[in-house]
Amino acid sequence: MPYSIVLKIFPKSEFNLREATGARLQGMFLELMRQVDPELATELHDRPDLDEPTALRHYAVSPLFIDKGVERVRNRTSSNHKVLTSGGTLYWLHLAALDDRVYPALLSYLLGLRGVKKEGESPFPVLIIDKTQFQIVEVLASGFSRHPWAGYSEVEDLIIRASTDERMITFEFKSPTVFERLNRQIPLPEPRLVWKSLADRWNDAFGATYPISPEFVDAVENHLVVVCYHIHTQPFRQDSEITLTGFVGQVTFRIIGPVSPEFIKITNLLADFALFSGIGKKTTRGMGTARRVSDGESSRTLEKSGGIL
Repeated sequence: MPYSIVLKIFPKSEFNLREATGARLQGMFLELMRQVDPELATELHDRPDLDEPTALRHYAVSPLFIDKGVERVRNRTSSNHKVLTSGGTLYWLHLAALDDRVYPALLSYLLGLRGVKKEGESPFPVLIIDKTQFQIVEVLASGFSRHPWAGYSEVEDLIIRASTDERMITFEFKSPTVFERLNRQIPLPEPRLVWKSLADRWNDAFGATYPISPEFVDAVENHLVVVCYHIHTQPFRQDSEITLTGFVGQVTFRIIGPVSPEFIKITNLLADFALFSGIGKKTTRGMGTARRVSDGESSRTLEKSGGIL
């Protein structure tokens, strides 16, 4: 079952956001999983098929985004715990998983089901990024939270709900997104690259039961076009030596020409699936965080919800 979790966190000491590189974000997630299920964490990190250049992992991690609602956290309290910090920036990040084993174990840990806690202790665990401790202050794990990046769905429900007539699709690319073609980086939202990435992820996770054929990706070449975009390039550090450049912003695609209802349905299905899978390269290291934007959301969504420094 695809899941998407949002964590709101703050650093318990001084923190340089530049140090939240892709490698350290991935390390944070895997370390958290090791505390929950060491065998699963090892599998997520060391899948034997990952020697193949196109191999995928069944999870995605976003960068840290500033929570624009509360940029500074001062003496934040709740009925569950005492003062959390005397000051600091509140961030949020997005964790997504396609493997049914990840979510239950991860959520039980995040919700503090770890034995007896001392009086005044936070009900949530601490994350560590680049040796900095981050206190989790909120876990958002369903659409009822009203956070646009939180939710879950049965695969069958995603398929049932996918439209057979909607021809306009808008994506928000929240973190830098980049593709690879012929050993070259492509920081552009070319329709074939976007939907091929989504189809590959779908087939890697669910293709044994609900396969998407290569003919669909071939048809994208002729029947999907970009009609509107508001994007710019942005670098993202993978580690101390490697920085990749991708694009961020919003892009609207249109299905054109005579196509079958099945083609329209698969196109919409994969667009809905993006929230849980990410798009492009390095989605386990902070890149390619993306989701479908509803018709009622403005093109200023990215600006309102915060960005990467």
